[in-house]
Amino acid sequence: MDILLAEDDRITRASLRRELERWGHRVTEAEDGARAWDLYQSEPTDMMLTDWEMPRMSGPELARRVRARTGGRYVYIVILTGRSETSDIIAGMEAGADDFLAKPFDKDELKVRLAAGERIIRLERTLADLNANLQAKVDQQSAQLVRSRDAVIFGLAKLADSRDHETGRHIERVCAYAEALAGELHRRGLLPDETTVRTIASTAALHDIGKVAAPDAVLRKPGPLTDEERRIMQRHAADGGEALLAIRDRWGDSPFLTTAAEIALGHHEQWNGGGYPSGLKGDAIPLSARIVALADVYDALTSRRVYKPPMPHDEAAMLLRRGSGTHFDPRVVEAFGSVEEQFKMIAERLV
Repeated sequence: MDILLAEDDRITRASLRRELERWGHRVTEAEDGARAWDLYQSEPTDMMLTDWEMPRMSGPELARRVRARTGGRYVYIVILTGRSETSDIIAGMEAGADDFLAKPFDKDELKVRLAAGERIIRLERTLADLNANLQAKVDQQSAQLVRSRDAVIFGLAKLADSRDHETGRHIERVCAYAEALAGELHRRGLLPDETTVRTIASTAALHDIGKVAAPDAVLRKPGPLTDEERRIMQRHAADGGEALLAIRDRWGDSPFLTTAAEIALGHHEQWNGGGYPSGLKGDAIPLSARIVALADVYDALTSRRVYKPPMPHDEAAMLLRRGSGTHFDPRVVEAFGSVEEQFKMIAERLV
């Protein structure tokens, strides 16, 4: 075991070091508490054997600082002192000492006390290793579950999207656009963390899941829709959102399903209240939906359809900026301005 020995008396320190090394320990010396504290912060140790009264920092204060420091492995602390009152023992233990040995002490007793400390340290190390291995397995299984979930969700979204032969790689592009926008909004402090960014990017795949309920005659119609057909098509937002909320209600509260439902329900809402299905306005529209709204429109503008050629990036970007404050959240449009080159590259890559 590595032992940090803090003792201001040179003769006592030399005697203790000799015995500790004879028992097989590796010893680092400190002539006072402050030096011991400096050494502890720079060099790992298993045990600490410290005198009570020392210059610059006492043994109890040293123990208190060691215990206050978070992280790292546990250190077993034994305080040596000529004090023998119960109140002193209590004070030492409250400071963080594991054991308390009164001077003059018996060397055999010290050896036994240190051996007990070794057993505790080995047990603590074993438990820490088991916990680390268990956490690694949990993390691995969680990552596998996330990958499986994303694969299933993406497959379902592609199945719905496959009914419309004109959309091509629409889902991949919208997810990529949403990730770029969400990442920029996170950098601007409008999204809390990277986990939220990833959730929005993944759940964007489900924005049109409600189209599975749309009739082929409407979904695949090559020309303009009639008013009635448009009303039928617009139902996909509510249908998709309600289906995802029903899954969440059965499954239990889930940020993933909540975000997916927000996007499905809200990606056709407009900042000025002119969208559907609920006519939500401004911040009443979830931010996730406002992000996907812009991503979805950009993809519709820049993609080829039977009834129109793809719009050039610069022209599509100009139309998005014109929609700031009416169709789109101005902050999302500003974020788009910072990542529009990414949009352009995504559109070229995912044709």
